[in-house]
Amino acid sequence: MPGVFISYRRIDTLPWAGRLFADLRKTFGAPQVFMDINGGIPRGADFEQVLAGALAGCDALLALIGPQWLLCTGADGKARRLDLPEDWVRNEIATALRRNVPVVPVLLGGTPLPGRVELPEDLHSLCQREQAEVTDSRWDYDIGELIKDVIKLTMLRPWMTWSPPTPGSVCSRI
Repeated sequence: MPGVFISYRRIDTLPWAGRLFADLRKTFGAPQVFMDINGGIPRGADFEQVLAGALAGCDALLALIGPQWLLCTGADGKARRLDLPEDWVRNEIATALRRNVPVVPVLLGGTPLPGRVELPEDLHSLCQREQAEVTDSRWDYDIGELIKDVIKLTMLRPWMTWSPPTPGSVCSRI
């Protein structure tokens, strides 16, 4: 089961999500990071089942919030996606909040955390979660701090530590 679940809107934060996914994989190892694309949901798999399984087993969820996250509309072009009960991003975050796993709002592109009144009721407690502001100009530092926080909040540990070379061993798993 993945340790970190990345929740994002493709129209809003896909490039940042891909970059974060790569950095988290380097730290925690590929099996510990879930993103729907990049191998998270294999072709032909029932995506609802895969998402449900990943959400049921994750240790933390990173909710990527970019400039369009709050105002993205559904297919009708009128209703906000967040207001639709079938919205995947809403359901991913609400599921993690109900499970009481760490949910970190990751603010990208200078986006502020939405206020409680701007969110559906099942996401209200997102406003009580400490946020991570990640900027392009300080990406490595900001992501490093986010990774430290994920480690503090969960049982996840970096997947490799380097030890001094000894016969028969160059690295060991934590």
